[in-house]
Amino acid sequence: MDPVVEIVADIARVLDPVDEVGHPWGYGWTGDGRESRLPGERREGDLRSAAVLVPVVVEEAGVTLLVTQRTMTVRDHKGQVSFPGGMREQDDESHLETALRETEEEVGVSRELVHVVGRLRPYDTITGFRVHPFVGIIKGRPGIVVNDDEIEEVFLVDLEKLMDPATFAESRVEWQGQEHVVRAYDWGGPVIWGATVNILSELIARVRQGSREPAGSLERARPRPLERTSDS
Repeated sequence: MDPVVEIVADIARVLDPVDEVGHPWGYGWTGDGRESRLPGERREGDLRSAAVLVPVVVEEAGVTLLVTQRTMTVRDHKGQVSFPGGMREQDDESHLETALRETEEEVGVSRELVHVVGRLRPYDTITGFRVHPFVGIIKGRPGIVVNDDEIEEVFLVDLEKLMDPATFAESRVEWQGQEHVVRAYDWGGPVIWGATVNILSELIARVRQGSREPAGSLERARPRPLERTSDS
């Protein structure tokens, strides 16, 4: 089988069905429990509902994931690398509708080009969102029309590089005026951290293990630690 076709099949096989309303394993998978769990126990009604699309771009040369870097003028997640998405609006019939609408609005990729193959678990963020990730296949590099008010830049990130354990490492980032050490993907472009790391971590863990098992039973990679400087 062609390697590109094989990786796409591997992705589709390990996703949850799009029409699955609830998950027997519960909400809020956060990787190792850091960064993305709201303080204390939060009910779903306390959170703002949101959805993202994980666009898997399939070309003869390989498979990439489309990510965006947000501007510094948006209300939430300023300057962070993320998947296209946003808050669910009153007119959205479903979380999938939210993900597809936001993708059209942010990067100009029509839903007609996206073959949605499944979803990952919803999870809670420290900024008060419950995010529903969907995965869609796009055949060929799509034309991009960037919404300059929300998106600074668009990147296509090589999936094989993201799956390389050496790419997953601790990184220092500034958030809310303080420096934090976070789990991140250092792939050669803007560091991917925060909410997007959790989506990628679960997707990559599922593909590696060929499994849709509950998140708690997935063997997730440990980030490469930062090199510590000596005070002496």
